[in-house]
Amino acid sequence: ADIQERIACEKPDVVGITSMFTLQRKNMHKVVQLVKNVNKGTKVIVGGAHPTSAPEDVLSDKNVDAIIMGEGENSIHPLVQALIHGYDLKKLDGVWFKSGNNYIINEKKNVIQDLDSIPFPARHLLPMEKYINAEFRHGGRNRTTRATSFITSRGCQYRCNFCTAFKVFTRVPRMRSVENVVKELQLLVDDYNIEEIYFEDDQIIAKQRHTGELFDTLRERFNLKWDTP
Repeated sequence: ADIQERIACEKPDVVGITSMFTLQRKNMHKVVQLVKNVNKGTKVIVGGAHPTSAPEDVLSDKNVDAIIMGEGENSIHPLVQALIHGYDLKKLDGVWFKSGNNYIINEKKNVIQDLDSIPFPARHLLPMEKYINAEFRHGGRNRTTRATSFITSRGCQYRCNFCTAFKVFTRVPRMRSVENVVKELQLLVDDYNIEEIYFEDDQIIAKQRHTGELFDTLRERFNLKWDTP
């Protein structure tokens, strides 16, 4: 009810929904339905690991207008503009959509190589205190009272048969620079008094020399506990 009320109040042209886990796919479809219940004209984009791994299944939901495949920072703006202004979606990189009874597939070709070029998460738009004070996280129970998640890299070169992370972030590890990571960590300490970091990278030690430099810098610059759940 809260989600539906928020959609009715904001009257968005486009709603984006991330589905990180197949286990949570039904919740994604419920929210998609809520959007269309409020306004059938509102466009719905979905993305994340589940839609990227099972796009045909997700597009079988008549209320899904388009899927962003893989990482979305370099796809979301062109797609939103196309949906609002009625441009041809067939020219967009990494976008799946329906045309009649057919699925139109635009494979993801443009992977973001420079992760430092991506802005830091807009945490000021979130109720951060609720996240920071959560007692349990991906890796288990916090060791401090103020903890948050953090990502320093993308991609994993391994081929575990239960994991779809490579479909989103590829099998080629890409690392943020140590300087870029330190800048964001300092922001978390200064603005949110963070005491503990949970590194959510798919493979944080993919490039071991780089990771060693990162951890050495953490020890020298910060008094933070950390974990790799």
